[in-house]
Amino acid sequence: MIRTFVASSILCASSAFGVDLHVNSATGPYTTVQSAIFAASAGDRVLLQDIGVVTDYLENIDFLGKDIIVRSDPANSWPVAIVGTGFGPVVTMNSGEPPSAELSYLYIKGGKAMPPLNAGGGIYMHGSSGQIKNVLVNHCTGLLGGGIAIINSSALLYNVHIVDNNEPTSGIYGVTGGGLYISTSRVTMKGGFIRNNRALMGGGMFTFQSRLDLINVGIENNEGEEGAGLHLANSGYPANIDSCSFIGNIAIASTTTRPSAGAGVFAYGCSSTFKKCVFDNNLNLNGPGGNMACKDARAELFDSTFLNGQAYDGGALFMKRSFVHAERTTFARNWAAFNGGGVCLESRFCNFSAIDCDLEGNQGRRGGAICAKNESDFFLNACRINQNMAHHGGGIFAAGNLGNRRAIDSQINQNDAVRDGGGLAVFGAATIDFLACRFEDNRAGNFGAGIRAHAATLTLDNSNCCFNNAGGTGGGLYTTVCSPFLVNSVVSNNMPNEVTGAFTNIASTIGGGC
Repeated sequence: MIRTFVASSILCASSAFGVDLHVNSATGPYTTVQSAIFAASAGDRVLLQDIGVVTDYLENIDFLGKDIIVRSDPANSWPVAIVGTGFGPVVTMNSGEPPSAELSYLYIKGGKAMPPLNAGGGIYMHGSSGQIKNVLVNHCTGLLGGGIAIINSSALLYNVHIVDNNEPTSGIYGVTGGGLYISTSRVTMKGGFIRNNRALMGGGMFTFQSRLDLINVGIENNEGEEGAGLHLANSGYPANIDSCSFIGNIAIASTTTRPSAGAGVFAYGCSSTFKKCVFDNNLNLNGPGGNMACKDARAELFDSTFLNGQAYDGGALFMKRSFVHAERTTFARNWAAFNGGGVCLESRFCNFSAIDCDLEGNQGRRGGAICAKNESDFFLNACRINQNMAHHGGGIFAAGNLGNRRAIDSQINQNDAVRDGGGLAVFGAATIDFLACRFEDNRAGNFGAGIRAHAATLTLDNSNCCFNNAGGTGGGLYTTVCSPFLVNSVVSNNMPNEVTGAFTNIASTIGGGC
């Protein structure tokens, strides 16, 4: 009885792994991939053989809802390619495939998505699950997902490279998701790259009402109108972005009536978290948000860097009716033609909260590091705002009669304003308070090298404003139509004078030692 039980167990275990169906375009036994899939049963593997030269299987394939693996033989043979016919996706999984269905170690190219959906030129997954591993998808086209489209599905993408889809020579720009389109799905992507793809929204990748985990993925050199790298749209689920890079993406408007937005990332109507991510050299040619733009969105940034972004407004980050919280994050060397070389808060219901962050070397016309307009709010804690440049507000520019702005234990040093407010320029009665902060070594071409305040409700509490240098007057503080509160603070060693205009002195030192 024991021997019989053991033998039966071994037989069942062996059959559970299925059989291997070998595909060889020259000798068989299966000469096409689809013929092997027709013959396959659950648990079988369809193995596309590498015959020693560049191997192309010229066909479109469909998994037919089967729990099978389709891959090269041996594994990791990149020359083994499935080349589409030019009519429809190269690979289709839309018949309820289970999570263990797998496409791996293959080169997918030459697919063209067709009506009515025009989705998924390379791989089309709808109403299914599955895994895509170690696959290269390129030279495919589609209006929704030139490379891959995942709709109403659950998928794992591991080390997938999505490259050169909707490329210029194809004549197709794409509407959403030039490389990858995800809608009402749950997708985890680990490793790989999304490069050189094009679409109006989400040149590299577009998600809609989906749950996304993106880990260690490079999103680079993609082109689009909104979210040239990544477009996150309308989702009740938070997107988790971890250790990813967004580099060299370009946002450009398709018409003169609508500006482009968010060259690296555009987040709209959603919530997202970015951890240990790198944004670098993302360029918006026609609108706001070089590295990132948020509209009606919520984002959290941890241990990330925003470098060398360029835009009309918000070279690093542009916000409209959004909340962004940043910790241990660097915004450096970003540039804006108008507002907020680093960060631009455009409207009411905007709140930028930063803890232990660096905003350095940014440039803009108003607000080298930060521009807070209208009714927006910001809160800075232990931040360093240094060596930024602008015409008005080399470090910070704040305007508007509503909103709450506050900084604690922060440095605003060595910033430069061509005209006024080297460290800070504030216009309007919105509350703005600085507690235990330092304004030092800032410069202004005209007025208020440390601080320029007009019709403002400003308080300096236990803060220093020292060693600032103005080309005109008010080396430390220049005020008009207001009387800022100086509480237990020091204004000293500024050139050519300490204060020009009215202020309210509460136990503060003017002209003493710093």
